[in-house]
Formats: sequence, structure tokens, C-alpha cells
Amino acid sequence: FSQVDNVPQSTKTETVKITAVQEEKDDHEWDYPLEFVFSLISNSVGLGNVWRFPYLAAKNGGGAFLIPYFILYFLIGAPIYYLELALGQFSSRGPATAFILAKGWQGVGFAMIINSVLCMLYYNVIISWALFYLIASFRKNLLWKNCENWWNDERCFVPGIDSSPFTVNGTIYNCSESQFINKTEYLCEQIDEKDRVTATEQFFFQLLLNKSKRFEDFGIPRLYPALSLLIAWIIVGACIIRGIKSSGKVAYFTAIFPYIVLLLLIIQSSLLNGAVQGIKYYVIPQWEIVANFE
Repeated sequence: FSQVDNVPQSTKTETVKITAVQEEKDDHEWDYPLEFVFSLISNSVGLGNVWRFPYLAAKNGGGAFLIPYFILYFLIGAPIYYLELALGQFSSRGPATAFILAKGWQGVGFAMIINSVLCMLYYNVIISWALFYLIASFRKNLLWKNCENWWNDERCFVPGIDSSPFTVNGTIYNCSESQFINKTEYLCEQIDEKDRVTATEQFFFQLLLNKSKRFEDFGIPRLYPALSLLIAWIIVGACIIRGIKSSGKVAYFTAIFPYIVLLLLIIQSSLLNGAVQGIKYYVIPQWEIVANFE
């Protein structure tokens, strides 16, 4: 104790400062290099690959869409991705302070933060939809496979299961059958073909989204979708609560699981009716759609 007491106060202060700096540096470093690699993989594959890319590819010419996609990827996407990666690695700073040596470019860092916040807001909504469907799928009778629920109306039908409405002189009728002792009666209602809605659509729009007819009619939030959104935010918060110390561990899962989901979706989609036509639409390029810059 006497030797410690004889150490100058300035030396003690410097030792404390060095220790604090070292601890702060350790908090901003990956525990293992593999966590860094997995974090890059998980950031490269996500909702966009499962949810957005197939829709954009089908809308913009199928297989022909891959040509402008890869051109833009190698000319714009990959260089910017590498630039952002290099700035973070060599400066060991976040977007807000990475451009501190170039004052004129600090706005780029704040724009990156704003962009991430906006993406996080609507991405979490989509994640909450997936959680809602995940929980609802544990039922024996799936709610989006029938028209017998309280949110369904007379326009609802199940393709391939419900008897199709018949047509008389160009008019479509939706009929229900009533069995009596000696006869069968049909109660028919005239409907418009364009007003018919599948049970799957009504589950999504009327139960999950509670979609209103007017923008200003917000309605009352539904309990279960709101709980799904809350769970999504809790999961995201738990993943980033300790920065890269926690997100690095999560990367082991998020880097592998999307590929498992993609593989399962490919297998399931290949077994559906019309899968061959879908594959042909994707493989055979439609150049006239690619030429349309809309």
C-alpha cells in the first residue's frame, strides 16, 4: 500500500485515462473476425431479397430485369457499399462523426442516419406482419383459407374450393344452397366480378391492416397487430442494445437463416400450381418491358 501511495497523482490520472480509452476501444471492436463477416452477409441479405426483389423482377421483365440490376449493382451499389465499409473500419466512428475531417461532407453522415431510421420504421412494420402470420399459422384451420370469419363479407371466396358463381347473360351471381326435405333452394345475389375478393386478401386487408376507405378515417388500432409490432421493436432493441457486442452474436443467426428461408420458399413455390409458368416468365426475358423507363 505504501508503494501505491507513493505513485504521483498525475501518473494515476494518466493510468485511469488509458484504461478508460482502452475499455472504450474494446467496446467498439468485434470479439471475433467471423462476427464481422457474418454481419456483412446479414446486411446483404434481408427482407428485400424475399419480399421486394421477386415483385420488382416480375414487374420489370422477369429475367431481363437481372441485366440492369447487375449493371447498377457493380457500378453504384458495390462501390458505395465498399466506401461506407472502409470509412467505418478505418475511422472507427459512426456515420455522424466519420466525416469530421471533411466538414462539408458531414451532411452525408446525417443523411445516412435519417435513411436508416426511415427504413427501420417501415421494415419493422413488415416484420410485424410476418410475426402476425407466424403466430396465426399455428392454428389447425388457417384463418385465411375460409370465408367463415367475422371480417369476411359476401364478396369473399376461396379459389379452387368455393363453387364458382355462375353467369346468366353476362351477369354474375353468387349463390348459396339451402337443403329442404323435398327440394333444394338457391339464394342468389348479383355481384360484380371485379368486386370479388379472396379470403387471403380479406385476412390481410380487413383483419391485419383494418384498411379504411378514406385516408382520414384512421379507425381503432387492432390489438394483435399492435402487439406484433411491439414484439418486433423489442427484438430489434435487444439485438442492438450493446452495439456490436450484441449484434455480432445475432449475426450468426441472421447471416444463415435468410438462406434457409429462401431455400424453403423455392421448394414450396415449385410445388404450387402454375410454378412452371412462373419459372418460364422469369427465365424468358421481356425486353420491351426493360426498355420502358417508367
